[in-house]
Amino acid sequence: MLARFGPRPAGIAWSARGPVEVPELGRTLQLSKYEAYIHDVYVASSARGRGVAPVMLEHIAKDLRERDAYRSWALIAADNQASLRAFQKASYTSVCD
Repeated sequence: MLARFGPRPAGIAWSARGPVEVPELGRTLQLSKYEAYIHDVYVASSARGRGVAPVMLEHIAKDLRERDAYRSWALIAADNQASLRAFQKASYTSVCD
C-alpha cells in the first residue's frame, strides 16, 4: 500500500499471507488461509499527524477482507505510541502485550 499527498509519497505499508519471516520474533509465522501479517507501516515525516497510517490500515483491512483474510496480526513495540494509536484509530484490537 502506497499513500500519496498529491504527487508525493506520504506512507507505505505491506501485508503478507502465508508463511512470513518476522525477524523481531526470530521465527517464521505460519498463518492460516484466513490470516495476514501487517508489516512495516511507515509515514513520511512531512505527512505525520495527518491520519495517513489509519487510512492505509483501513484500506489494507478492506483489501484483505475481499481476499477472505479476516484476522490480521502486527507486532508493535509497547513504546511505539504512534503505531499503537494508528492501529486503534483504524479499529484494530490489541490481543496481547
